[in-house]
Amino acid sequence: MKYLLGISPSKTADNKGFISDLTTLLTNKSDVITKGQSFTTLLSYLAVEEYNVILIDWELLDGSFEEFNKRLSRINKNIPLIIYTDDKQISGELCTVCDTLFTIIPRSEALTKTPEAIKRIKKYYSIVREADEHAKSVLRPSGFNSLIGNSDLTLLVYQQLIRVSQTDFTTLILGGSGSGKELSARTIHQLSTRQSKSFVSLNCAAIPATLQESELFGYEKGAFTGADKAKEGKFELADNGTLFLDEVGDMPIDLQAKLLRVLEDSTFTRVGGVKEQTVDARFIAATNRDLARMVGSGDFRSDLFYRLNVIPIELPQLRDRGDDIVLLIINLIGKMISGNKLKIKAITWSLINKLKSMELKGNVRELENLLTRILFHTTGSVINDKVLNNINMQDTVIVSEDSQGTSRNQQIQPLWEVEKEMIERALEIYPNNLSKIANKLEISRSSLYRKLKKYGLQD
Repeated sequence: MKYLLGISPSKTADNKGFISDLTTLLTNKSDVITKGQSFTTLLSYLAVEEYNVILIDWELLDGSFEEFNKRLSRINKNIPLIIYTDDKQISGELCTVCDTLFTIIPRSEALTKTPEAIKRIKKYYSIVREADEHAKSVLRPSGFNSLIGNSDLTLLVYQQLIRVSQTDFTTLILGGSGSGKELSARTIHQLSTRQSKSFVSLNCAAIPATLQESELFGYEKGAFTGADKAKEGKFELADNGTLFLDEVGDMPIDLQAKLLRVLEDSTFTRVGGVKEQTVDARFIAATNRDLARMVGSGDFRSDLFYRLNVIPIELPQLRDRGDDIVLLIINLIGKMISGNKLKIKAITWSLINKLKSMELKGNVRELENLLTRILFHTTGSVINDKVLNNINMQDTVIVSEDSQGTSRNQQIQPLWEVEKEMIERALEIYPNNLSKIANKLEISRSSLYRKLKKYGLQD
């Protein structure tokens, strides 16, 4: 490995000891360490010679990180950057897009965390060597495409996504709510040979079971009252592209058999139709449920499970992703700052460590929710752990256990919103047929009239 080491020229005894210990730590027979006492010196070295890693003291970047980041991006967008900060806080300057940022380490933890980071950097480079040019264009030290992080488990996911994107194999993405299942599916599509075609998604948990069949397969004119014209389903829309079925564990058992047929022979028939149609689509499914246990309980077909579970990719929970949470925090806060014109000078390590210790079962989605609350309640320019006292943590996410014992995290919606959404969906499927809608929703026509008026859905 060839290291660029940027250390402040401070003459304090502590800093001299830090430099000496870090140099000793990095030195092996085949390693080369080049030192510089300013970031401009480091960039000059990098412009004329190849290096594998930049390790730099924040004191060299304080007040100049934006300039350093721009200049580094012009020279080398893919070299991992390790930044050492003081033990109290991270500068708000770091809350910006920096594709090369691999990790941020408090100086007091440098000797324990740097070896771990170097091991992961070596793994990162092994993935880069394996990737094709398209994958390399979106693989960077801070993350992969829209995914953020580089922990051991996260790097394994990146490697699997790259490999499966080079095939047309059916893929099953497993992971809790907010863990990045749809982002992973989109990444597979964007790196595949089908990238120029449509990526079509359907969330089975968000659509009533009675409507899923017509959503998937479409319907012919006259298939049911109110079907005054034919409509294409998701399979037709995804022809030659990718169909992503999210939360496939919520699909009703009778529809599973029809889905299995499409997976087996690539044919289907629209609702109310007789003509068999052929579809050529890449199929990706995702779930936060334990499908194997559902097969055992009879809630999921075993033959469909084996058809879906060809290439399983399991996304880790946030609590298992180590220091990924640091990159996620500064990335998410950076977006919130720029979108709301907030001025944040620093984020304390005490807050970051408390967030790391929390069991955020809603994963990145819950972390984003919590950070939004933290920013809202922060009155000064430094975000610290004291703000947590002003937040009702129990209101961030409601967590329940489903019948299979899998944690399922759902943000509670008011009942009237759910009711209105279901009526709107029924109106789309059965336009001008209030009797059919009332029957499907299992309410009387008079109740339906009142609800249409209540929600402003009646002309």
